[in-house]
Parts: sequence; structure tokens; C-alpha cells
Amino acid sequence: MAKSVSASPAKPRILIISSSLNPASHSRVLCRAAEETLRERGVPVEFIDLAQNPIPVYNDFDGHDPGPAVASLRAAAERAQGFLLGIPVYIFGTPSPLKAAVEFIGKRFEGKVVGGLAAAGGTRSYMSVMDVAKSLQLDFRCLWVPRYAYGTHDQFADGRIQNDELLARVRETALQTAALAARLATPVLWADEPAR
Repeated sequence: MAKSVSASPAKPRILIISSSLNPASHSRVLCRAAEETLRERGVPVEFIDLAQNPIPVYNDFDGHDPGPAVASLRAAAERAQGFLLGIPVYIFGTPSPLKAAVEFIGKRFEGKVVGGLAAAGGTRSYMSVMDVAKSLQLDFRCLWVPRYAYGTHDQFADGRIQNDELLARVRETALQTAALAARLATPVLWADEPAR
């Protein structure tokens, strides 16, 4: 029976995309907490805030140039081995800036890991991020981190997370995303196969 052998995984580059346009966004707070967690561990992180770097609705047809913000987003996605998506939940769904970002990034998600950092008004929207998760997995063959962070309005105050359980979940999601991205980025050789 063949044995698998893999090199020790390197620290992957993680792209965090905050998709809320709200200046007081709770999902952005989750993204910043995840960024801090990863930087403390020496994980390379890029942070794109779509409120500061707005992209148009998806319009990448027939050679249309969608602009420099999309070019920057695509370049960052190309460099990334994993993603953390800040997802504000509106009316039991995900916002149009996130959907546009997913479409513009497209195949740059393939074979990579994606984690979710969602914020909503209450507890009943927990499953609403699954439309994005399903699309990413089916359309772009990426791996969605099963446990994602989900915060509700009452878990935030003064621009900070005020709930220890939520903060622990954000840290867990960030670290699991990085760990899985490192494993997927590391080639696995079978002992009976020659190295290429």
C-alpha cells in the first residue's frame, strides 16, 4: 500500500474581504478580529474593505474593463491560498457587493479554502450564508470551512466584539482557514510516485 508523504506546510497567505458598505459594520469588526488573530501567528494577510475600495456590480462581459478596484481584488485573490469573507446578512441573504466580488474573483477561488465571518441582527439568519458557500463549492470547487463565525447585534458594542464565545469562534474560524489552506497548498506525494 502506498504511503502519503507531505512537506511541512508553510504559512499561507489569507485574503480577508469585508463586504459591508456600512461604516459601523459588525461583519467588518469580525474581519478585523480575524486579521489580528492571524497576524499574531505570523500568517500573511491582505485585507480588502469593499466600503473603501468599491467595486461595480458584476459587468465583466465582452472585454469590458471593470476598473482598478477589481484588478486589485483579482490580484490579491491570485496571491491568496485562503479567504475569509465578511458577510453582513440582510433580509436572510448576502449583500450584492459580496456577490459581485465572488463573480469577479471567479476561478481564483478554485482549490482554495474559504471561511465565513457573518453578522446579522438576530439568530434566525444563521443558515443564510449557505447560498454563498454552496456557490463557491459547486461553481469554483473550493473548500468551505464548516464552522464559521456568526455574530448577532447584541454581541457588539462600541465597534468591538463583546462576547467571549463569538471572539473564540472568530479566532477558530481564522486559524482553521489558515491551517486548511496550508494543507491544501502543500503537495502530497505518494511514496511510490516520483517527485515532479
